[in-house]
Amino acid sequence: MLGYTLEKKGNTGILSIEGNLTLQSTARLHTLLGQALANGSSRVIVDFHDVRTADVNLFQVLCHANRKATDLGKQITIRGELPDPLGSLVSVAGSDILGSCTMCPRDSCVWKCCVTKP
Repeated sequence: MLGYTLEKKGNTGILSIEGNLTLQSTARLHTLLGQALANGSSRVIVDFHDVRTADVNLFQVLCHANRKATDLGKQITIRGELPDPLGSLVSVAGSDILGSCTMCPRDSCVWKCCVTKP
């Protein structure tokens, strides 16, 4: 089950997620990120502190939301550590993510916070 809180502090929306981020919760997370971007915030912080597990579907959802945010002149950032196994995957694939992805400008990549740059 996916739980969440969505709050706004000034121009920043804070989306705190809890539970399991898996294929079954992808659509709900996509909707929540869209709501966070639409609520007038120029920046959305996604907090994964209380997420127990996540799978590779989170890559696609966050990348899509980040491209939308960039197109709108907004920013998505990640707060807290990514849950395993996703955190380990991002760590291992880090330089490949930043080096080969052409979907977002490198400076706006949502994963830049989670990757040790070479």
